Amino acid sequence: MRGPALDLVATRLTEDQLIRQVLQGGGNMPAYGKNLSPSETTALVRFLETLHPSINQQPQMHRVRQP
Repeated sequence: MRGPALDLVATRLTEDQLIRQVLQGGGNMPAYGKNLSPSETTALVRFLETLHPSINQQPQMHRVRQP
């Protein structure tokens, strides 16, 4: 069984929403509130936020100059 891709999850959810999702679960994700300490939850959310592409990391479109 394979879980969903998490590479863009921080583009859809705020930090507070990520914390709630980890603690309470939802959709296909089980709740981890009783399994993770507060520091582990924070570390997981911070990791997920690193997967959020920043403006500087997004590929830039090359503009064709018009003569």
